Amino acid sequence: MESLIDNLSKKTYNRFFYHYSKQSNNQSMIIQSFHEENSNALLKIAADTAFFGNPVEAFLEDRRLFCDFFYRYYITYQPQNCWVAMDHQTVIGFLVGCLDSRIQAHQWRNLILPQILKNAVLRKYRIGSLTWDFLLQSLQSRLTEKKNRIDLSLYPAHLHINVDANWRGKGVGQELLKKYIEYLSQNHIPGVHLNTTDQNISACKLYEKMGFQLLSSHSTILWSHLISNSVELRLYGLRLTDSINIDHTK
Repeated sequence: MESLIDNLSKKTYNRFFYHYSKQSNNQSMIIQSFHEENSNALLKIAADTAFFGNPVEAFLEDRRLFCDFFYRYYITYQPQNCWVAMDHQTVIGFLVGCLDSRIQAHQWRNLILPQILKNAVLRKYRIGSLTWDFLLQSLQSRLTEKKNRIDLSLYPAHLHINVDANWRGKGVGQELLKKYIEYLSQNHIPGVHLNTTDQNISACKLYEKMGFQLLSSHSTILWSHLISNSVELRLYGLRLTDSINIDHTK
């Protein structure tokens, strides 16, 4: 099954390896397949937007740890399932994902996590009080909260999407999502899911506009040591048969 998904993904990646022009007021913006040379810019946006749209340094001392934990897998082992939004030669947003979340979880545990632990033991990351506080808060959250669960037979694919702060509200996220939904449909994937919070108000509105349904939600203490207002973790899902008609002329 894993080899089938990988072969199918790579074939589709090659078939759709082109620049997709966005027809909007942002005539200079294009969506293109991820290339290795986009790595640093992609990871910078990921870290710069990690804390409710703000830099990751609010809860971790070393952004390399964050990038390795959450994004290294996709750009290393699933580059065919990643896209970047470009303004001329500058990366202004990105979407990373995978077609089969079970495969991703298995590979992450076996390929990424051991390297992160090794780096931590060798003190290649700067780990201070911020990181320890976040780890303890994460552990408490996992032990005490009901987890949002997804039916992977219906929603096997997932995604992570981020846009540079200067380009939010300009249609970049929408075009990245359109490209990914089209790609999933071409690969005959039945559904896709994502996790976010109610603090990402604009993002939640965009997901709902694109046809995503709120599948489950619950309040979390994960961020209670950093912000005073309550935070709700949200799980959204999109069945590909329910997706919007993708019209690139709009």
